[in-house]
Parts: sequence; structure tokens; C-alpha cells
Amino acid sequence: MEHVFSRIPGITRQCRSFVCAWENQKGKLEFKSHFNGNSDRGLITDTRTRDNISGYLNSSLRSHWIHPDEDPFDAATPGGVQLDIGREEDRNILILTFSGIKGLIILRFDKFINQFGITGKNRPLNNEDRTILSAILTQSFDTIIDIHQGDREVFSPLSNMKSHLQSEIQVLQRDLEMKDRNLSRGLEEYTDHILSKLAEANGIEIKLSKRAYEKIAEFDGKFTELEASLEESLSIAMNSSLELANEIILDESDLFLRKISPAATSSPQEDSPSVGRLTRTHQLLDKYEESAMQARRNGEPIIGRVVGAYCEPPISNAAITDSLNNHSDRIWELMMKYPSKWPLIRSEFRSVINLISRQKQKRQAELEEKVS
Repeated sequence: MEHVFSRIPGITRQCRSFVCAWENQKGKLEFKSHFNGNSDRGLITDTRTRDNISGYLNSSLRSHWIHPDEDPFDAATPGGVQLDIGREEDRNILILTFSGIKGLIILRFDKFINQFGITGKNRPLNNEDRTILSAILTQSFDTIIDIHQGDREVFSPLSNMKSHLQSEIQVLQRDLEMKDRNLSRGLEEYTDHILSKLAEANGIEIKLSKRAYEKIAEFDGKFTELEASLEESLSIAMNSSLELANEIILDESDLFLRKISPAATSSPQEDSPSVGRLTRTHQLLDKYEESAMQARRNGEPIIGRVVGAYCEPPISNAAITDSLNNHSDRIWELMMKYPSKWPLIRSEFRSVINLISRQKQKRQAELEEKVS
């Protein structure tokens, strides 16, 4: 009905006053009116007006020509008034109702027919004029409603698709926000782990300010690069301190977080061997370390099932156990040769921790056997 209301000025240009009334989704009667360029809208709360409107909505007739005294918004009683023959000619208000829609429009015309261009004479509407006008206008508004409903059928799937996409986007945004929070939490936990080791090695207490943690949460490099950056930042802070202290607090400005380019990595002796019997074992540990980092970034536990899922291609927990057992001696050799590499699986991956423990016990037993 609001769509119909917006089209009335273009169809009945000579009609300076008109009203649309309809039953809204809550079962209340609502109206929108126009008079000399001014519009108004609201609920119909007056009982008399509501009864008058309902009488026309429930009528089987599509059009009604009424006298101003019968106007639903002005009539004293519902159902109209009894007019004499002389006043019958003054029926210049047209009420149109619509099939399948609980709504109507009230068109208040000036009573002289010359305003519609049918005749140049200044005379009142007669019955033939009213019949022609009501038929033309009924057909015109029916066409507008049919087009509007057809457009809604066409655009409804598009609107539903848009709503569905918006819902999916919201879900993705929530997932990304959750992953960001998990990543930030993982970076903070890993930072605390590194700082704990550095504090123990240097015999001091190391703390980070809130702004320092926020800066770390935005770091997008590798865990090994974060560890190297923290070691460098602590070294600079300790060396630039004017006096020895048992506690060092690192602020945002004290952190030098940067990614390490391939050319600036460790010396050839400390890097992955390109040839030799330890090459495959070294690559295996690198793969498990990277998978563990991915799990940490996503806030997942560093266990065989999860580490295997992040491998490329994914492997089972049993396959990881077999590979570690097959390379156990070489893993021990590499762990001893490069004590600063693979910090995550070395300290948090139970399968590697247990392997190292068994290798220690094995070598201790071999040593004791030699001594005896």
C-alpha cells in the first residue's frame, strides 16, 4: 500500500488530497495521507474511523463514490448517510479496494469534471463519468500492484541470497576474530615460555608491559623469529642498563621484532644439512616443529593427532610415532648438536619429550655398562 501511495500523484495529478489505509502485520489499521503537498502517517486509533474503514475493507465492491459527508475520516456514523437527489451529484470522493490486500485508497477530487480533461465545461461529475474514472483507476492500480508483486517474486531470491551471504560473512568474521584471539593468546603463552627460559639462564626476572604484549600479538613472523627477537631485545636492554638489576621490564619501545631473511639466518653449521645421513631427520623435525607452531597459533593442543593434521600431507598419530622411533638415534644426535632448534616440540610435544628421555636413559645405561 505504501508503494501504491507513492504512485497516486503520477496517476491522478488533479487529486490534491488522498489517503491510503491498510491493516499492518500486527493487525492494526495504519494510514498515510497527503494534502496540498504535506504528508502524514500513523495508526488509526479512533473507533468511529476504524469502523468506517473496516466497513469498506469488508465490502464485496471494488469501488465506491461517496459524498464528503460520508468520508471515512469525517463521517459521523459508519455506513454513510442518506442523501437527497440534489446532493447525489456531489459524490466526488472515490474509494478503491484491492483483491487479496487488506487496504484501500481514498481519492478526494474537486467536483468539476473539467479538471480531468474529459470536457472543457465546468460541470459536476455524472454517473457515466464516475463509472469511467473508477474503471480506469481500478485497472491502473491493479496493474501497479501486479508489477510490484512480480518484482518482489523476482528479487525475493536475491534478497534471501544476500541475507544468507551476510550471515555467512558474519560467521566468518566471528571465526577470524576467534582465531585472532587464539593466535594472540598463543603468542603470549609462547613469549612467556621463552622469557621464562631467558630469565632462568640470566638469573633475573623478566616482565613485559601491556603495550609490549599488544605489540607481540600483532607479530606475524615465525616462532623462531619471535624467539630470536626476544633474545636480542633482552640483550640490548641488559647491556644498556646503567646498573645491575634483578628485574627487567620490557616496554613496547624495548622490543625489536623483525623477521629474519634467509640470507641472515644462522651459519651453515647450524642450518639444515644439505647432504648426509641426518638430512631426512632434520627435515622431519622441521616439519613437526612447523606443524606444532600452526597448532599453537590456532589455540590447539600440541599432540600427535593435531600435529599430524597440520602436516602436508596430513598423517596419523601412529605414523608420527613410527617415524620418531625409526629416527630416534639421529633425532637425539640433532637435538644435542643444535640445542636452540625445535624449541616447541622439544618442550611441549610429549612424543619428542619421551623420545629424548628414553635416549638419555639409554646412553646413561651404556655409560654405566662401560664403566663397570
